[in-house]
Amino acid sequence: MFNHTEQIEYKGLIVEVQRKAFRRRLTIVLKPRQPVTVKAARLTPLSMICAFLESRRPWIEKVLKEFREEEKSLPAWKLRVGETYPFMGRDLKIKTAVTPLRKPFFAATDDDLILYLPVKLAPLKLKPLNESADLSFAHEALRNFYRQQGEKFLKARAEFWSEQSGLKPSRVSVREARSRWGSCNSRGSISLNWRLMVFRPEVIDYVVVHELAHLKQANHSKHFWNLVKEILPSAHTLMKELRDQQRQSDFLERLGTGNFLGEQGMHPQSAEVAEHRSADHVG
Repeated sequence: MFNHTEQIEYKGLIVEVQRKAFRRRLTIVLKPRQPVTVKAARLTPLSMICAFLESRRPWIEKVLKEFREEEKSLPAWKLRVGETYPFMGRDLKIKTAVTPLRKPFFAATDDDLILYLPVKLAPLKLKPLNESADLSFAHEALRNFYRQQGEKFLKARAEFWSEQSGLKPSRVSVREARSRWGSCNSRGSISLNWRLMVFRPEVIDYVVVHELAHLKQANHSKHFWNLVKEILPSAHTLMKELRDQQRQSDFLERLGTGNFLGEQGMHPQSAEVAEHRSADHVG
């Protein structure tokens, strides 16, 4: 099977062309913080790809502008003293403290997200200590904090809603999925994304209930949504909240990687348009 990726520049845009031997049509995919992507067949000439980009240029510029505007309201990717980051729906301000332990770690209070620095490390990393001190070196420690909190909280909520609904998963795992907030497989195992910990507990509950409902309805049919609403009457409102705030966890991406969103809160969102398709859609 032929698979090939190349990068081109087209009128100021960095474009990644992904080629597959038997792809039947051209498709443009846009994702925040990533190059414009064109999916094409192996033998599609660059002239055709460029013509397709030109024909969709107004749409591309519109979506990229929306991404940039949205970014202004998101938590900063570069960690700094005094910045605020969402944790379980609360905006916590980053502060620092010292610890006798050998590695830096984060802990949360009602109002603050505290970075504990080893005594020997603190003077070196925060010199001088001020309200804009760069904490990028502690990014992985921040990810570990959210991961550890998610491991405990998400499993507890899955257990609670399992008891409430009578829907029993064979296994509950917590991981960082790059493509979904949650999933349920044919073996009855559900998986939850620890990055959900940026959202309010009620929103997290919606994702948990959504996945538990798949144990009975392995689809998104009317019966599925009726079951979700039967368990959690506010599901529709919470789904919309998740959709509207889905990029709040972008700052938890590993440094140097692109970021993903969630369609209807459950799947990665991108803007995509295919050849001969008249309207763009999210999916």
